[in-house]
Amino acid sequence: ILSIFNATDPNLAVPVLIRRATVIGFYFLMMNIIQEKKLFQFVIVAFLLGTAIESSVGIYELISNEPVLKIEDVYQETVRIEGGLFQEKGKFRIQGFALDPDWHAYIMIIGICFALGVVFSKYINMSWLRRVLIILILVFLIINVFGAASRAGWIGLLISFGIILLFVQIRRKGLLIIGLFFLLGMLFLGMVFTSNTPILERLLGKTGHVSTSLRGEEARLSLAMFRAHPILGIGLGNTPNVKYRYSRVAPVNPKTKGLST
Repeated sequence: ILSIFNATDPNLAVPVLIRRATVIGFYFLMMNIIQEKKLFQFVIVAFLLGTAIESSVGIYELISNEPVLKIEDVYQETVRIEGGLFQEKGKFRIQGFALDPDWHAYIMIIGICFALGVVFSKYINMSWLRRVLIILILVFLIINVFGAASRAGWIGLLISFGIILLFVQIRRKGLLIIGLFFLLGMLFLGMVFTSNTPILERLLGKTGHVSTSLRGEEARLSLAMFRAHPILGIGLGNTPNVKYRYSRVAPVNPKTKGLST
């Protein structure tokens, strides 16, 4: 909010302000939904159904090597799209309806958090059949995160499991943690050796190294801006106008520039 006072270009500031207001409004809505138990359960079911459909699309792409939605074929330094799928060294990354592997993985992570919450919740009564269905959806979501070959998605997957297991109250939690991470490892290795996705290449940094170095520079750039303007920021939407003062080589990524503004 304080960064509004330093904004100098309304054409750049207004879109950023709208995006932030949308995010704040979404979280405010979710906090109110959480207070209504029945409505909250309905939202969870609706979201799980949506992510189940999205994950089924990813499974289809994984099996068929064909995109559900066609993207224009392009080739750039950091992105190669052939046949409508993101390609890296002859292998592809599934993308679903999101049309982007990373965003597809992020959607799956949100679904995983909901699914884990439902599975371990003491307040949601379910039959064994529904619980098995939720677990099946959870497996589909995890396969999609691996198939998207998104390193940020993998980190999010570990964090979501870690947070849920940290707060869940259950007997023999240690054995549960070992078992879950063993299953995650088996799924990961299964995807590495049976799918045509660049999982191992991205894990070892053999592909996507340009985007990794750019993001590292962008993080450094955002931190430099924050240190220079810790209270009011550089001004809402001003990043494109002032980045040359702090940047070495990298353009600013909208995902990381929020810290500076």
